[in-house]
Amino acid sequence: KLDILIKDFNLPQRKLPSVGIVMGASGYGCSALLANWTYRVRQRYPNKKELMIITRYIGSSKNSTDTTGLIKSIMQQLKREITGWTLEFPENDTELKRVFSSWLEIASSFVPILLVIDGLQQLDANTNINNRFVGWLPKLNSKITLVCSLRNTDSPYYQPLKKYDAKIQEVNIQPLNDKETTECTTNWLGMYGKVLDKKQMKKILDCDRTRNPLYLVTFLNQLKAFGVYELVNTVMDDYLKANSVAEMFTKVINGLQNDYDSIIKGFVENVLGLLLTANIGLHEAELKDSLCIAMKVSMYAQTFPVLEFSSLMLKLHHLLV
Repeated sequence: KLDILIKDFNLPQRKLPSVGIVMGASGYGCSALLANWTYRVRQRYPNKKELMIITRYIGSSKNSTDTTGLIKSIMQQLKREITGWTLEFPENDTELKRVFSSWLEIASSFVPILLVIDGLQQLDANTNINNRFVGWLPKLNSKITLVCSLRNTDSPYYQPLKKYDAKIQEVNIQPLNDKETTECTTNWLGMYGKVLDKKQMKKILDCDRTRNPLYLVTFLNQLKAFGVYELVNTVMDDYLKANSVAEMFTKVINGLQNDYDSIIKGFVENVLGLLLTANIGLHEAELKDSLCIAMKVSMYAQTFPVLEFSSLMLKLHHLLV
C-alpha cells in the first residue's frame, strides 16, 4: 500500500499528492515498518536529485516532540540540500509555521519530496489533546508525498490528514494472531537453542498482551537469558503478570538491578540515567568515560567494571536504538 504512494511520482500526468496513514498501537511496529520502507525507497532512488526523502521520528529525543522544532529542522534540510536555495529563515516561530507550506511547495519545484513523520500523535504531547494546533500541516501538491504514523483514529491529526485532496492509503497494523505469536516465539527462542513445551506455549497464548510484538519480544529476551530449567515456569508467570509494555520494561530493569547492584551498587541506574539524559545518544567510549566520572572509577587504574559493562550492554542491546 505504501509503495503505491510513490509510484509514478515524477510523471507529469500525476495530478494529486499522496498521503499515507500508518496506524497501530505502541509496540506494534509502526516505526520499524516506516524505517524499513524508507530504507527500501532510498535503495530504489539513491539519487537525491530524483527524490528528496525527509524522515522525522517524533519521540526519538527530548527535543523532537516540539512542533516548531520539527518544522525548523525540515526547513533547514531543504535549505541545506537544495542547490540554489535563496530564501532566508523566518525571524519568529509564528512566521515559521506560516511559510512552511510555501517552502515545501518551492522545494518540490526542484525535486519531488517524500516526507515521512513517525509518531505524529507525540507532537506537543504535554498539551491537552483537544488544544493541539494542527494547522501547521503543509499544503500538498502532486510532487509531495506525506506519510505519517498515528496510534489510532482518535488522534487530532487523523481527520486533517483524511481531508487532504489526495490519493490516500491507510495501513492498519493488527495485533499478532495465535499462529504469528507461536512462530515468533518458536523462531526467536530457537535461535538460542531454547524450546518450550505445549503447556508453556499455552501460557504465552493465553496472555492477550503477548499479541503486542514489543511486549512479546521483550518477554522472550528475558526467557532466553534464563538458565534454570526448573524455575522457567515461575519466571514466565512473573513476567506475564506485566499489564503493559511499560510494566514489562519495569520488570526487566528491576531484574537487571537485582543482578548487578549486588556486585556494583547503582551500576544499572547510572548506565540508564546517562543514556536517558543524552540528547543525541552516546557512543560506547563516551558512555564509559561518563560512567568513570559518575561512579568515581578509572579505566587506567583498572577499577572500571569491564566484564559487567559488556554483560549489561548485551542484555540491553534489544532495548536500545
